[in-house]
Amino acid sequence: MKIQTNALLKSCSVDGNPVDLPDFHPIELEFSAVDTGGGFRDMILDFSFQVPNSNGVVVGEPVDKCEIVVTMQNPNDTGREVTFCYQGKLSSNDDDELEINGRLKDDMLSRELVGFMLHLLK
Repeated sequence: MKIQTNALLKSCSVDGNPVDLPDFHPIELEFSAVDTGGGFRDMILDFSFQVPNSNGVVVGEPVDKCEIVVTMQNPNDTGREVTFCYQGKLSSNDDDELEINGRLKDDMLSRELVGFMLHLLK
């Protein structure tokens, strides 16, 4: 199973510094897993988003070791949200935005995050 969808980015921080976000900021998601009939295995969640570089972070080459904390919200059920943390890459684009692309695999995906994704995909 491989499904592409999106959610709303509610908050984001990079190395403990909060990033200012516009309202209803999208985050692109791709969830894939092998459905064994009794559960999933080999789960992967890829995500990508751009945020304004409000803190003036200077990024020449991609930075590999940023701790990024993300809170996502279901656009169809604003009461449903999930927060996760990961070590990821940070780069900037020509529009002076920070680009964040990440991948969470198997044990990096919490039960809460998998449940959020399955509810989002309904």
